[in-house]
Parts: sequence; C-alpha cells; structure tokens
Amino acid sequence: MKRFQRLFFFGGFLIFLGFLVSCQSEIDRDLKAVNELKAFLPDDVNKLNIDSLPRNADSILEAFITKYPKHAESEFLCFQLVNVTGKRGETEKLKSAQWADFYLKNYPSNKARRLDMALYAAYYFEKFGVYDEALRLYEMIRDSFPDNPLSQGAAQSAKMIRSGLVTPEQQLEALLKQQDDSVKSK
Repeated sequence: MKRFQRLFFFGGFLIFLGFLVSCQSEIDRDLKAVNELKAFLPDDVNKLNIDSLPRNADSILEAFITKYPKHAESEFLCFQLVNVTGKRGETEKLKSAQWADFYLKNYPSNKARRLDMALYAAYYFEKFGVYDEALRLYEMIRDSFPDNPLSQGAAQSAKMIRSGLVTPEQQLEALLKQQDDSVKSK
C-alpha cells in the first residue's frame, strides 16, 4: 500500500511539474510574439524594410504596448511602431502621429526621441487638420527644447495655427507679408 501511495504521489508530482513547465503566462506569450518580430526591427529606423515585416507587425506591437505600456520593451517598441505605421503609406500617417503622441505621454526619458516624436506628430496632426493637437505639440517643442534650432520653427508654426493660418497658402502669404513688412521698415 505504501508503495502505491509513493508511486501515486510521485506520478502526481510529475504531472504537476509538467503542467507548470507547459504553462506560460499571457505576458510570456505576448513577449514571444514581440521577440520574433524584433528580429525584423533594426535600431536604425532608416534601415527598416517594411516589406520584410509580417503583415500583422503593427497589430502585434499595438497589442503589446497597449497591454503593457510600462514594460521595459515598450518604449523601443512604441518608437518602432511609429516608424512601421509611418512607412505603411499616407493613410497611416495620422495613426502614426497618434502613436508618436502616445510615446510622448508615456516615455519621457529619451530626449532625442521625444523631439523627433513631437515634430513628427505635430507635423502630421497639422497636415490632417487636427490643429489643437498640432498646436499643443508645437508649443511643447518650443517650451521643452528652447535651445534647439527647430524650436523657432515650432514656435512659428504654433503662431500660424493660433492666428488661424492653417493652409500652406495662408502661411506662405503671411510669411511673405511679414518679410515685405520687415524690408519696408528698414
């Protein structure tokens, strides 16, 4: 009888151990999918080959970042997602700008990437007529990066939007008028 109990206990223990080994948490499964995808995502975004990515690459990245925004990998993955969606074509640029804005709101530590993400998002928000978001981001660039030469351009863009000059034609006309006025005042 004791031999049967030991055999039963040992068998149960092996089954339990097998169960533990075969179980993966949800984050482990999600990380596995992301890690498989990371092989296609170079650190230098200029070397990103959109054609080499699986068709669902942006969905995999979006799902992981949305579920685990505080995970150590999420900052890099969000940066990559902006680039992946941005290279998918003009129709995806607004979505890309929204992810760039998500990056800005969630990952404050990388200053160089923050400037890139802010400029990218502001430009495409403006291009797609989301002027309140573009204005917010241009002003953030102006205030957060005052020593950067791009800050002056951002300040000028914010001024144009605040003045209601939102089309390229209106902005060009205002710049030409401003230039003409400065020449006349000399």
